[in-house]
Amino acid sequence: MAGRKPLPTHLKLVKGTARPHRLNKAEPIPVVAVPAPPDHLDEDARKKFSEMAELLARHGVMTELDTHALARYVVIWRRWLEAEQEVKRRGHVVKTANDNIIQNPFLAVANK
Repeated sequence: MAGRKPLPTHLKLVKGTARPHRLNKAEPIPVVAVPAPPDHLDEDARKKFSEMAELLARHGVMTELDTHALARYVVIWRRWLEAEQEVKRRGHVVKTANDNIIQNPFLAVANK
């Protein structure tokens, strides 16, 4: 489909461009909800998932449709946290087996 994607009704109302004949009367309105964390998350990730889901729901932007996106976020958050802990423990540079000094590999993970 060519052209711009249609704006949601609430954005048309905010921008002041809403015209009755242009509004989508069948526009889906997702229900704000706090979904349960997925089973594959560990304890810390589940806690972060619940914390973020409640925060997002309070602001009206968390729905059941967002469960997998939030789960992906907390997995990446957990990976970043572990990498930061390793950088803090070992430092920004490490020695190799040949006594060369290189950047800590966990620093690259933490920076992504």
